[in-house]
Amino acid sequence: MTACNMSFSAGDALGEFSGIGGNKGEGTSGDNSGTGAYGPVDVTDPTPPPSGGYPFADLCGGGCMSDDGALGCSLSGKDPDDEPGPRVSCQIVPESDGPTAVCMMAGSKQAEEVCVSASSCAPGLGCVAIGAGVSVCRPYCCNDPEACPSGTYCAPMPMAEDSASPEPMQIPVCIPPSNCTLLDDAACPDGLSCAIVRTNGTTSCVTPGEGELDEPCPCAAGYVCAKELNKCLQLCHAGSNSDCPAGMICQSGSGGVPPNFGICGGK
Repeated sequence: MTACNMSFSAGDALGEFSGIGGNKGEGTSGDNSGTGAYGPVDVTDPTPPPSGGYPFADLCGGGCMSDDGALGCSLSGKDPDDEPGPRVSCQIVPESDGPTAVCMMAGSKQAEEVCVSASSCAPGLGCVAIGAGVSVCRPYCCNDPEACPSGTYCAPMPMAEDSASPEPMQIPVCIPPSNCTLLDDAACPDGLSCAIVRTNGTTSCVTPGEGELDEPCPCAAGYVCAKELNKCLQLCHAGSNSDCPAGMICQSGSGGVPPNFGICGGK
């Protein structure tokens, strides 16, 4: 592995960086390990699509989800119980050509409540499978992954309506993290690795990419993606240069990296 020949301070080129994970991801249905996000920091694809560049844009179904006010197709009015509130919201539903965002009647189920389909959930929530025969409502995160509620992060999960398919359609929702320890995948399910999934340093088990030091994102286990460079940088234990390639040191104190960890950089 060739050592990186660039030099930067801990808070420098890392400004916005993302962690490991595949391009589209394959949300797991038996745990809270999400997958596939580019990131820990802004989960934004290094080569965003021209349609607006939303993270997971290809999973959001276009339509009402492609607008700045993505969930804004809601209409004010009266619900069946004569209580004021939105009657219509933007929901992602399965179609033959993939996920499709449409304006439809909203349900009343709140976050983490059991649902059958998107129409069961209140505005802003999609219905995703979290286990065998179990689905719950969770907030969509098509426009701003960092808008996910505290204690959650944005990742693709299987759409409840398509959960019986061999390869269920995925939709991006806010899910609980596993709060794993970086550079220690012992607590992660087989095939997953611990990565930073939010700008505040939250960690979770996700599916790793293939990029290693200085290679394009998405990154392999033990690496993090510097978004502006679209290059993978190596994670390390703070104060231990032995984690880094020859000629590099562990630079800690960068934003978004949990305490006791850093990024390998030039001396």
